[in-house]
Amino acid sequence: MSLIWDIDINPTIFSFVFLFLLVMAIYDIETKYLNLQFFALFVICLLFISHFYLINFIIYTLVSHAIYLFIHNSLGYGDIILISFLSLIFPQSFMLYFIFITLLLATLYSLFLIVKYKTKRMQIPLIPFIFISFILNAFCFKMLKFYVEGMML
Repeated sequence: MSLIWDIDINPTIFSFVFLFLLVMAIYDIETKYLNLQFFALFVICLLFISHFYLINFIIYTLVSHAIYLFIHNSLGYGDIILISFLSLIFPQSFMLYFIFITLLLATLYSLFLIVKYKTKRMQIPLIPFIFISFILNAFCFKMLKFYVEGMML
């Protein structure tokens, strides 16, 4: 039925991440910052209940930090930290679609704002798009994987 059980994500972990991202999305919309105290609590809790993908984490952390060095005016460091940590608890197949959907949604929204307000100098919070992407990816992963991998054959 959903990705949650397809890639061996514990429903408890899914619920925990869902609630965390929901709260952080609301906080990010209001402040445009990552609440580090809440994030630290999230990390500590997941350290005790989650399986880790260490190689995945190392790769995504290095790549995301390298990207941040080049476009640090366009992307917040809190978003980099969050994506890096999520790569520790989710497998690479999930993360690839997850990041793609996040960036696609944020880009479309940015283009909408550019057309509407005729300016490129706006900051938009990324965590709401991370949250939406998490939901879409969790419930549409099998379909996405089928269509994308089916097109590659």
